[in-house]
Amino acid sequence: MTRFWEDKWLGDLRLLDVFPHLYSFAIDPLLVGAHNRTWEGSRWVWQVKWRREPFVHEVSSVNTLLDMLQGL
Repeated sequence: MTRFWEDKWLGDLRLLDVFPHLYSFAIDPLLVGAHNRTWEGSRWVWQVKWRREPFVHEVSSVNTLLDMLQGL
């Protein structure tokens, strides 16, 4: 199974390398990618879970991550 943070599944990128700070406070850094999304209506919705709420200066990184995932 593909690990959300540690495997290259989004092109040639590991999310761990692109967002190391977000990885550091992810609830489950070894999580399988498919477990970070749910089916709502007619589309997948990504729901990355954190050990704490992102601080104001981290929100733009969270939004960038979610933008990368949109449509997958």
